[in-house]
Amino acid sequence: ATSVPARVMGLLAESGTVEPGKRADLIVVDGDPLTRIADTRNVRLVVANGRRYDPAPLWRSVGFEP
Repeated sequence: ATSVPARVMGLLAESGTVEPGKRADLIVVDGDPLTRIADTRNVRLVVANGRRYDPAPLWRSVGFEP
């Protein structure tokens, strides 16, 4: 879902797939959201701009309890 847009925009060398040396923002989910969409609520890790974040404080910052 991300490699084709990155290729079209000429950014495949730096983003679009998860590989060493490439930029990536990701969420790590406990479950399979392709078969159970509610699993998107089971976020275990967030990586954005090269930094790791614990999702619990992120949820609290927008008024949700993890």
